[in-house]
Amino acid sequence: MSGTTNAYDDFVYPTYAFPQTHPDLLGTLAVLFGLQATPSDRCRVLELGCAGGGNLLPLAAALPNSQFVGIDYSARQIEMAQSRLKMLGLANIEFRHASITDVDAGYGQFDYILCHGVYSWVPENVQDAILRVCAENLSSKGVGYISYNTLPGWHLRGMVREMMSYHDARHINATPQQRVAQARALLAFLNEATTGQQTPYASQLRQELEALRQVPDEYIYHEHLEEHNAPIYFFEFEERLRDRGLRFLGESHFPSMMHQNLPEPIRKRLTAVAPDLIQMEQYLDFVKNRTFRQSLICHASRRPSHAVTGDRLMNMVALSSLKPSGNGFVTPGGQTVATEQPGLRAALTALSEAWPLALPVEELCKRGAPTNPEEVATMLLNLYAVGGATLLGLWGHLPSYAGRPSERPVVWPIARWMAKETNRATGLRHETVNLDQIDRQILPLLDGSHSRSMLRDRLVELFRKGELTVNREGTVAKDEHQARAIINDVLTQKLNRYAELALLTS
Repeated sequence: MSGTTNAYDDFVYPTYAFPQTHPDLLGTLAVLFGLQATPSDRCRVLELGCAGGGNLLPLAAALPNSQFVGIDYSARQIEMAQSRLKMLGLANIEFRHASITDVDAGYGQFDYILCHGVYSWVPENVQDAILRVCAENLSSKGVGYISYNTLPGWHLRGMVREMMSYHDARHINATPQQRVAQARALLAFLNEATTGQQTPYASQLRQELEALRQVPDEYIYHEHLEEHNAPIYFFEFEERLRDRGLRFLGESHFPSMMHQNLPEPIRKRLTAVAPDLIQMEQYLDFVKNRTFRQSLICHASRRPSHAVTGDRLMNMVALSSLKPSGNGFVTPGGQTVATEQPGLRAALTALSEAWPLALPVEELCKRGAPTNPEEVATMLLNLYAVGGATLLGLWGHLPSYAGRPSERPVVWPIARWMAKETNRATGLRHETVNLDQIDRQILPLLDGSHSRSMLRDRLVELFRKGELTVNREGTVAKDEHQARAIINDVLTQKLNRYAELALLTS
């Protein structure tokens, strides 16, 4: 491997869990498309560009009977990943400092290959290596995941990137932090210069500037100030897949493929001009002005069926945070689902009662009697097609977690460790959870050795020492008596929340 450092050594990118890369999701989607897939609880996974291990470590901890390999070109990030691995003591994962171009037959075969946030940001020879690795190192039933920036949606972002690159050229010898500061100064100037203008350019520019204002510095640096960022049209990506003996399978966000979610006149026109899957996906990009794709791929020799039917759900489990509300159901975020179908209502009611745990789809179909089980399965499939996991989560193998907090709650080790290191944690459903000050005090203590009363006393002690601020709806506790009352309520709420976020094992 030539070279030992890169921009990610100089300015480390935060490393998180990406639910859309979970091997169980990739396998579930493959099954929906009529293919066999290796169960996620006994598979081999390779991540190309694993950074500091934030995505792979929680997977390895949640799936102890599977094997994981992560590689990255940044020596600094691999050192971070290996240090975290040593602290966690996991035996089913390894991290290697290597270029993607170094991956060869010696790495072996993998059931799932993940490549998130890399393809558009590397030179052409590395892009080709990503596809070569998928072609040569993906098992016969394997599924790959590649994310990349797409056109036409990225044209506007590309325009902003080009302006930032021009401005950055005069600060190229500055530190990464200084270069980002200059980039943000340019964005502020552009926003000020176009204020009050009602032109399409000004409107689109302000929308993009507002989005960039909210992203971290690392995103600005690696997305807009890096040498490489090459968006691509979907049809061009698909052509590259075919050249490597690969096939486009679908998108990790299932609803994004559903032209049925568009108004009927648009659906009819799309069906007329796009007679096959590839053309339909490209025209959907035109309609939606898509900027980013998270595509699943497989070997070209496989024959998926994209006419998805409800019976393909029968060996899966489902879960949903929907709660009954009036004549329908509502998510915690306020999204509503209205249905008069008794079979679907019975299934969703059962899921609501079971939340945050899952139920077998086959059982849900029986709960929907006298509605035909196949009809209930189709209705559940349609719900998934509309909102994905926001409305209905589908799993082949869901890691075990506690649905209710016990008297001596136990948070799984990954979350306890993360709470000590950062303000984010990863649950057993591979979802990232934002942590506040109290979370970061509580989570490391939840190893089964503390009862609820002991946890409450510990938080009161921290308040007494001035190390913890306690408030309820903006009212800050001023004395220990007031703090104790608030902490008692907050602790109950927190523990219930940890259960819903799949952080508890008992």
